[in-house]
Amino acid sequence: MACNHIPSERRKTTDLFLGVYLGMEKQEFYDHCWKLNRDGIVIQGPGNQSVEYKMTTDDSTGILVHFYPNFHNNRIYELPVLYSYEPWAPWNRQYWSDALLTRIVQHFDSTYGKLDVLNHQTMGKVYFRIDGRRRINVFIKDDQYVQAVFTDLRVERELKRNQNK
Repeated sequence: MACNHIPSERRKTTDLFLGVYLGMEKQEFYDHCWKLNRDGIVIQGPGNQSVEYKMTTDDSTGILVHFYPNFHNNRIYELPVLYSYEPWAPWNRQYWSDALLTRIVQHFDSTYGKLDVLNHQTMGKVYFRIDGRRRINVFIKDDQYVQAVFTDLRVERELKRNQNK
């Protein structure tokens, strides 16, 4: 993995998934995704606007994962991720985001550690976890999508400070 130069204790709080991590340089991200594509792990997302990854599940219902990072100073500081069931359709109620949220939260609990929950007045339940400089938020975006956002809090604070100047 390309982030081996990062000490292991810090890597735990910068790792995201598929070898992508907070602070990854833009060109390294592109090269990494190119390799993942060549290896058949990811494909180009809809409209060439994201990377698409298909998570496999215990019941073989595919979950599509679309992601593309936000960069600051040419490094990943935020990674919004959209999850949806592959067979989602308005008439397939069992594949709506409320059912998917439970599965995504379970996946995150086992991958990153137990998420906490807060009741947001406009967004409903927001599941979150903060480890060092990495914040993870997970919530329902709409009937189809569950949204996760990985954020580098150190960069977010810097951006807010610069905004307030």
